[in-house]
Amino acid sequence: VTRGIYLAYALGYREIHLHGCDSCYMGGDTHVAGSLVPEKDITVYHGGRWFRTTPEWVAQIEEMKIIYPFMSTPAMGARIIAHGEGMMQHSISIMKSDPEGALGVARKSFAALQQQTQPQTLGALQ
Repeated sequence: VTRGIYLAYALGYREIHLHGCDSCYMGGDTHVAGSLVPEKDITVYHGGRWFRTTPEWVAQIEEMKIIYPFMSTPAMGARIIAHGEGMMQHSISIMKSDPEGALGVARKSFAALQQQTQPQTLGALQ
């Protein structure tokens, strides 16, 4: 989902609709036709609601906390609309209700990611 947003933006789309990307299980089933492998179910509390999800989907939400605020700035001009009732939609509605706060969180998260990806130096060679 998150990679698709980057791709759509790079291709020139500025209004991006997300369908079927709840980032959680809706109802009792994990997949329409069932799953062939055991799922890594976890339950998380996010923004005042409980969601049954997976660690991978939680990571997707964490990435969206960076993507959505930056893409929604006037400079970027993207409009991301998430359809449905899942954790993704809930996260976007929270960010939409406080754009400045969401942008502040995104800046801090992005700075932390940059710190993690900086090459480690062992000191000056003599």
